[in-house]
Amino acid sequence: MSAAISIDHYYHLYLPEKLIIGGYENRIMLTGKAKTDFEKWMKDEIIFHPDTGFNSLADKFQATLIIEWLDSVFIVLTINNTYYDGFHFYWEINMAKPLRSDQGFATRQLATISAIEKANEIYNSKS
Repeated sequence: MSAAISIDHYYHLYLPEKLIIGGYENRIMLTGKAKTDFEKWMKDEIIFHPDTGFNSLADKFQATLIIEWLDSVFIVLTINNTYYDGFHFYWEINMAKPLRSDQGFATRQLATISAIEKANEIYNSKS
């Protein structure tokens, strides 16, 4: 007769070692060349001046614009919850060599912020 698997055993097997929880603690930020190129893209493609309105947008709208820009420079972000346990969110950055987060996030928004931070790092390192 096989022993029942305890809930502790389940969590040990299926939860990531790091789980990030909480809300938007920080504004979404781009730095360096990524910030400069994003602002130029917004002026040229979106016809939206970053100095007069971007920071007044809700975080989710800021993230959407940044993700659209990242798509245009071939850094494609994917957020989902199917890789490990179906309960936590993970990101993947699809480029020539795809990257996947090594930690789980309690919300899609937190995973998105982390993915944008990693994409910012990648973009600035390419330049």
